[in-house]
Amino acid sequence: MCLSSTFKDACIKEYGNCNTANGIFLPKPVQDEYVATIEVCNGNCAFGIDAVYCNKKARPKDKVKKIKNKGKEVICIVLESPHKDEYNPNNKPLGPAISTTGKNIKNHFIDMLNIAIKNKVVSLSDGEYPLLLVDAVSYQCSNAKNLNKEENRKKRDSVFLSVWGKGGKKNFLKRIEKYKPILIVNSCTGGMKNVDNEKSLKGKINEALVSAGYDEITVISPHPSSSWFWRKGIKK
Repeated sequence: MCLSSTFKDACIKEYGNCNTANGIFLPKPVQDEYVATIEVCNGNCAFGIDAVYCNKKARPKDKVKKIKNKGKEVICIVLESPHKDEYNPNNKPLGPAISTTGKNIKNHFIDMLNIAIKNKVVSLSDGEYPLLLVDAVSYQCSNAKNLNKEENRKKRDSVFLSVWGKGGKKNFLKRIEKYKPILIVNSCTGGMKNVDNEKSLKGKINEALVSAGYDEITVISPHPSSSWFWRKGIKK
């Protein structure tokens, strides 16, 4: 069974419907996307080409392509799954972190990275690095529900874990392997304290990265939709 079908079945089982499935058509994933270049000079980082936040609109394809072609030493920010803002009203995928998440990455990630370099949490040589946003599960596990409600967060997690255990983990690691990242920031939901809890989404992703041999290049942060993102920053 393909991952789209697996997701649709899990979503219907949990919610009674699948928001991103149009009639007989299977839901489409939000593709991983290059959103900026990060320029490092004398240990200080700055955005070069910047398409991180485009006012809740899809990123310009020409900019995304230009960023992708800028270099092969990729920095990945890993999120758990796209939410309602990552699809348009016709359920067409727009891209990862289109709304508040993307805005906070634009406003705070460079400062966080500079602090992490200063504190020797992260080491980056001078150069230019494409920044790539990756959803561990590329489908809308929240089913467009309000995640301020605990009940909806539990349902989101349930759908994520179902997909993760039926091919989602394998799909995620296959994508990461293709990108050959130099740095991975696990910014999935779940809180920093849960990174070693394999029952949490953050813990599941961390366990997958460590087991695949990415432990030396993996760091963690809170989810970018939260103010804890820049308050706690990047940790090992």
